[in-house]
Amino acid sequence: MTKVAVIGAGIAGLAACKYSKQAKLEVDVFEQTNNIGGTWVYTDNIGTDKYGLQIHSSMYRNLHTNLPKETMGYHDYEYSGFERSYITPSEVMEFLENYVEHFGLREHIKFEHFVTKVEPLQGDQWSVTVHDLKKDESFTRIYNAIFICNGHYSTPNMPKLQGSEYFKGKVMHSHDYRYPEPFKDQKVLIIGAGPSGVDITRDVSTTAQFVGFSHHLPSKILNAYDENVTQLPDVAQILDDGKVHFYDGQVLEFDTIIFCTGYKYVYPFLSPECQIKVEDNHVSELYKHIININYPTIRDTNEDIYQRQLKGLPKRKMHKLGELMRPYLNDLVTIANVEPIKPVILDIYARGRYLMQNDIRNYRNYNYKIIDDYNFIQTM
Repeated sequence: MTKVAVIGAGIAGLAACKYSKQAKLEVDVFEQTNNIGGTWVYTDNIGTDKYGLQIHSSMYRNLHTNLPKETMGYHDYEYSGFERSYITPSEVMEFLENYVEHFGLREHIKFEHFVTKVEPLQGDQWSVTVHDLKKDESFTRIYNAIFICNGHYSTPNMPKLQGSEYFKGKVMHSHDYRYPEPFKDQKVLIIGAGPSGVDITRDVSTTAQFVGFSHHLPSKILNAYDENVTQLPDVAQILDDGKVHFYDGQVLEFDTIIFCTGYKYVYPFLSPECQIKVEDNHVSELYKHIININYPTIRDTNEDIYQRQLKGLPKRKMHKLGELMRPYLNDLVTIANVEPIKPVILDIYARGRYLMQNDIRNYRNYNYKIIDDYNFIQTM
C-alpha cells in the first residue's frame, strides 16, 4: 500500500489527510502541537512552548477573518451555522473540528510529533525522521509521498533598522501580538501595511495614546482609522537618542515598535538532497507552486515563474496570486481533471478583496449569501 506522510494538521494538512484516506492510502499526519488547526489555534502564550519549540500561532484575540467564510470551506464540506461572513478563529476551529470528526481523520493524526528530517531515497521513497515530544524519542519511517503543510505564518521576518540598538523601548513582531491592553497610553509604531499591520493598527489604537502607522503604500489608507492614528512613510533610522527618523524628515518618539513585516518560508527538516531552495521567500523548484519538480523532473515547469519574472516581480512575490488566482485555479482543475470551484465562490472572493482594499473600516460588516452557482446577495 502507498504510504503518505503529512507534515502539519492545519487547513491544508487536514485536506491532504482526508483525500489520502479517501484514496485508500496509508496516511500519517505529524503535528508538533497538541491540536489541529495550525495558525488558527489562539493562545495567550508567546515565545516557546514546554518543549522549547517556537509558539506556532500568530493569532490575536480580536482577529476576524479577512475573507468571507463562504470562500474558506472545503470543496465537499462548507461552513454552516455561522451568521456572519467574517468569523473568529474559534469559529474556524469549530469548523475544522467538525471536519475532522465528519471524515474520521483524528485516528491518523500523531500529535506532539515534530518532524526533524526528510530525505529522498532510491525508488521514489522518502525517509522521514520524527521526534515524539512526549516520549522524548525519535524514529524514522519510509513513505512514498510527502505533503508539506507546515504553514508560513510562524517564523517572523524581522528587518534590521539602522540604529536599532539605540531604541530604548520594546521591539516585537506581530507574531507575538495578542491584545491591545499592554499598550495602554503608549506611543506605538506599527511598521508594515500587510493584513496584520492594517488590523493591529486599528486594534492597538483602542488603548494607545498615539499610533504611528509606517508604510510605503502608494497613497494613504482613507477613512480607516481614528484621530490618534497617523500614517507615516518608511523609517530612515533610529537616532542615537532613541527617536525615530522618517524619510519625510519627521522625528518622533515611541514606547513600542511592532514589526508587521510578514513571515519567512522555512523548511528546516528538508535535507539538501530534496533540492528545495528558499531565497527571499521564493521557494524553488516547484511545479505550479506546489510540487517538487526534481522528483521527478518535469519539463516546462517553470513557465509560470518565468512569466512573473517578465513582469518584474521580485522573488518574494513569486507565490502571490492576486489577479492571477482564477487562471491559476482553472489551470490546476484542468491538469487534475477535477470539478472546478463554483464561479460564485470566486466572485465573492473578488468582491471581498475589493472591499478590503477600498473600505477597510467596514468591509467585515458585509455578509454574503450564495443563491446558486453563479449568484450571491451582499448585505450589511
